[in-house]
Order: sequence, then C-alpha cells, then structure tokens
Amino acid sequence: MTIIAPKKICRNCKNEYIDFTKRKVGKTCSKACASFLMVSVRKINGSFKRSDEQNRKMVETMDLLRKEGKWQISSKAKKRLSDNLTPAWHFGTMKQQTQATCMNKYGVSHHMKTEFHKKETPCFIRGKK
Repeated sequence: MTIIAPKKICRNCKNEYIDFTKRKVGKTCSKACASFLMVSVRKINGSFKRSDEQNRKMVETMDLLRKEGKWQISSKAKKRLSDNLTPAWHFGTMKQQTQATCMNKYGVSHHMKTEFHKKETPCFIRGKK
C-alpha cells in the first residue's frame, strides 16, 4: 500500500508543495515561510507593539543581567555580528543609518555635536588642548 503525500498551496509564498508532515497538517512549504507567516500574524494581532513600561522594564532587566555577567555574547554570535557589520561600515550604509538616528534623536548628525556632550566631554577627547 502506497501513501501519496497531498499537494498543497503554501499560505505564505503561494507555491505548490508536497506535505510530508506526519498528520498532513502543514500550512507552509518551509521553515522560512512558516516564520514569516507567524511574524505577519503577530503584527496583524498587535502582539509586536510594546508599551513604554514594557520597554523600560526590559532595559532594567538587561542592565541587571549584564552587570551580573549572565548575558554574554558567544564567540559565534560575535563572529556573525562582525561579518554582518564589516560590509555595512565598508559600503557606508552603517554611517547613513547612524546619522539618521542621531538626527532623529538629537537634531544633529553626531551626538558629540550636541551642547550637552560638548560641555560634558573632556577637551583631550575632542582633540582640543
């Protein structure tokens, strides 16, 4: 007796695929499509929106974990981060993103150009005598 796997249409990319799941309940053709589908559902339901209180609590928790040494980046993650950021800095996209963020936050192209940082930063760091 031969069991034929049913052909289905992926809910994310709309491509036809063969459902090899045990109970034939698959909805997507790949893990990437499943992940994308889950994220889009969360965005529609508003699950990704966090309040200022939630953000503040997360910052406090992460600061505490870093101080205790419980939150450390693995060497594999450092390597991946380095591999992703090196081309971004090389091609100038990181500089543009940083300047855009500073313009939104401080109104200047670099945070050291604000009056607060000009007063608080020692002269030898700014290259002045």
